[in-house]
Amino acid sequence: PPFFHNIGRCRHALALSNLNMELAGKLGKRTRFQQRDIAQLVLNTESTASPSVTEDLDVPTNCALNDDTLLENIALSEGDDKAVGLSPLQLAVVLALYRLERRSEHCDELFMERAEAYLEAIIRQRRGWAVQAAALLARCELERTKKRRVERACAQSELICKLMDGVDDKTSNSIREKRCGLVLASGLEPFWGAYSIHAETLQSLGCTSEALLLYEKLEMWNNVIECFKQLGQLEKAEALIRRLLLERPNDSMLVCLLGDITMEPSYYETAMKMSNDRNARARKSLGNLMILRKQYESAYEHLRRSLELQSIQLGVWFNAGYCAWKLEHYADAVTCYHRCVSLEPEHFEAWNNLSAAYIKLGQKERARKILLEALKFNFEHPKVWENYLLLCVDTAELDQAIKAFHRLLDLNKQQKDDQVLDIIASNVLRMMKEASDELSKAQADSLKAELIKLFGRLSSVQTLSSKVRSSKVFFKIYRKDYQI
Repeated sequence: PPFFHNIGRCRHALALSNLNMELAGKLGKRTRFQQRDIAQLVLNTESTASPSVTEDLDVPTNCALNDDTLLENIALSEGDDKAVGLSPLQLAVVLALYRLERRSEHCDELFMERAEAYLEAIIRQRRGWAVQAAALLARCELERTKKRRVERACAQSELICKLMDGVDDKTSNSIREKRCGLVLASGLEPFWGAYSIHAETLQSLGCTSEALLLYEKLEMWNNVIECFKQLGQLEKAEALIRRLLLERPNDSMLVCLLGDITMEPSYYETAMKMSNDRNARARKSLGNLMILRKQYESAYEHLRRSLELQSIQLGVWFNAGYCAWKLEHYADAVTCYHRCVSLEPEHFEAWNNLSAAYIKLGQKERARKILLEALKFNFEHPKVWENYLLLCVDTAELDQAIKAFHRLLDLNKQQKDDQVLDIIASNVLRMMKEASDELSKAQADSLKAELIKLFGRLSSVQTLSSKVRSSKVFFKIYRKDYQI
């Protein structure tokens, strides 16, 4: 597997495996009620060695999805006759390439589609116990975030944990010994890793008490404390931390956890002293506590120090930007929010706040472009569209302002903003009067036509004010259209 940056070895293994792979689209159905075939992403594999392989009888059971909407597998219209049987070693290479992508790419919806194609290509071949178990566990990690698949992820991870423990497994020892083949090549998680995946899946289902029992068994104390907090059992969490501190009195992270439970700044300060102010976690937590107490100047100092120690902290950059905004240090807020969007390009709240900071700095055109970027990641947010509309009006981008008004009508059904409409109408009228050449006249006529369409749509869904009606009447007459 591509651990510790062994990317070159991973690609070399692919070259030696006599295996060709490509992601491709094939027509098929994903749901039970789908009427027509649409493109589905699948992994095509081709083995130049054409190994003679047979399906293994001893492999972990692939738990059924049992969903009333989703099919168990993608139903391809062409069938899957071209699928080539791969050896367990070749399947391990496919799994290694999946892990390479998992570690090197952002986990978005597009990656999830590709990951599903990789894992489905491995699981459907049913060869190699260790390879199958590793692929099924990898699928559990992906599916625990999906509402329709999380129950299967829970059942699947529980099944593999039982197999690793030998619970309800009547397989002979000779067959069990064969399961060890390709254990290292497949990157199969050790038993505590499998239990951790199962516990995290239980948490995503809301079964916090059951997850707590597993974390206690694994002695994953940070997770145990988090479960106690979710269950509201803070006194048990505090007692556990104090017991652990007796065993590890110099552990600054435990002192930070005690501060999280008691909400006392002194514990974070103690953790900073214990680590010679090298504990980014202590600074971050103290900064967040100061935000809750509305002590923004102190919070900003602590958060900035935390970022000096560890710069890749998305939430800390966002909170630091918030503190800078509250302190009216808008240039610093811009810096913080820029770092947010560089770490997470789809963080639309950071884009929105970055735009607001640029407005405070008087850079409205730049703010408008940044707000447009925020809308790419959240196209359904009325407040952001309203801010974008106002910026378009301020920067005289009238065509964009009209489009933004239409979008607000799509979202809210009604939108009453007479002042904005009056400004747009006045600017269009001025453009029509000042048009001196064919190009400017064409632009003015186009804006006038779009504005009349907007007035027409407004009048069909809401009662117009007298100011808006007078503007509507004017443009109708100017256009020589007397049907008001």
